[in-house]
Amino acid sequence: PHVAGLAALILTRHPNWSPMAVKSAMMTTAHDTWKQDSTADRDPFSQGAGFVWPARFMDPGLIYDSGISDWLSFMEGAGVDTGSSATPIDPSDYNSPSIAIGELTGTQVVRRTVTSTVKVTFTATAFVPGARVTVSPRTLTFTKAGESKSFTVRVERTTAPLGRYTSGFLMWMGARYLVRSPIAVRPVNGNIGRS
Repeated sequence: PHVAGLAALILTRHPNWSPMAVKSAMMTTAHDTWKQDSTADRDPFSQGAGFVWPARFMDPGLIYDSGISDWLSFMEGAGVDTGSSATPIDPSDYNSPSIAIGELTGTQVVRRTVTSTVKVTFTATAFVPGARVTVSPRTLTFTKAGESKSFTVRVERTTAPLGRYTSGFLMWMGARYLVRSPIAVRPVNGNIGRS
């Protein structure tokens, strides 16, 4: 109920935002929760994107937006017959403010599109323990609010153990903005990966 109320608060300032834009604003501006031993909990399976931060989510900097057609393409790519004419996509390519790869067979490239809420240049940093993460392009320059740009994230397993999830973050930084997305990947043996 708290998150639903905060979503309604966002819509009072941004009445034209989609539900996924609202979700993106909350997720990408969240901060870490804390464990009982007073250390930050950065595990996306424990904290999700983190604890919502109302002082930041009204002006998130970047939005990962999507609509019905994106969901239909996601479902078709996941093997669900929606009865629509949607083009299937790899589920990892759904334009979510988080990145998940359930079967990383060596290397995979995922795609995202962001829409800026400000005129600013953002620079990406990304890390996942046991993997090499490369963002291209690494810098996105927006000349006005409402402008959209696409990028790719290449994730390559290095030392992460097979069959276990490893997680980190993709962060876009520009001016006073920090736009953070959780990343979770599970490296697997190449013989059981995607075809």
